[in-house]
Amino acid sequence: MYKSATFATLFSVIKFNINTNILQDMELDTFAQKLRYLRLERNLNQHEFANLLNKSFTSVCYWEQGNRTPKTETIKEIAEILNVDYTYLKD
Repeated sequence: MYKSATFATLFSVIKFNINTNILQDMELDTFAQKLRYLRLERNLNQHEFANLLNKSFTSVCYWEQGNRTPKTETIKEIAEILNVDYTYLKD
């Protein structure tokens, strides 16, 4: 007997496959590139990530586009949430 899959289950698999393809070709030279890579690697969208940080979606967009850089304290929070060293993100 087949087990029926929910939309959420199917979507999470599709989301994972798309993110995997995106991650393979990403450069990791800037804070913005590293942030986007780490967020996608953890299968978080920008809204989910912003909620984890208690920041606005717009702020996350600006950071990932390289238009703005968060304060040092925020970078430390990001590093903690993403489970990476602060100096990796900062440099």
